[in-house]
Amino acid sequence: MESVFNSEKLNLSTKEKKRLYECLRKKEFHDLLHDYMKDLQDPKTRMEQEMYIRQLEGNNQLPAGLKILRPKPEFCVKTKIIDESKSGKSKHQDTIFINICSSDHVQEASPQTVEQNGMMGTSWSIPYSMGPKPRSCLENKESVMVYDAIFSSKSMASFTNDVCLRDLMIKTGMEGVARIVEEKLEPNYEYNTI
Repeated sequence: MESVFNSEKLNLSTKEKKRLYECLRKKEFHDLLHDYMKDLQDPKTRMEQEMYIRQLEGNNQLPAGLKILRPKPEFCVKTKIIDESKSGKSKHQDTIFINICSSDHVQEASPQTVEQNGMMGTSWSIPYSMGPKPRSCLENKESVMVYDAIFSSKSMASFTNDVCLRDLMIKTGMEGVARIVEEKLEPNYEYNTI
């Protein structure tokens, strides 16, 4: 549970990333990781974790200023990390799922009228929160990462009915994930309702 409270960024060197990638390709490591993910997905384990968090909240033992969000799932997008090889050609790798969620504890999005090159338009400020840590799940026997991007419940209600605003919200969530993984994401995505 420590990583729930730790907002520091994990900075891996190229050598460390390579080593982690090599470990993930080994069967014995993959089997251990699979067992761990299976345990995390076990409803009993989730219930124990939820009880522990509620106990911390009830005893006022959360770090100062920390608020646990229990977001409402809205929909999911699927995309991929773009691996730019030395040849300059891009190839896709590693599928990523982003759960787009809502919460009353996230500030509402706000528009602002702007002028650029003599043209008037609207610029949006879209506050969001990212889940504390990515989760792994299996898709077609391959491990994929799942991230949560949490937006205002009020904004969600109006953005999901407008295709352009929904796309803007999704792209904002994708930018948040791209910052976490420190990689570019494929701008095209698959949209799935929950």
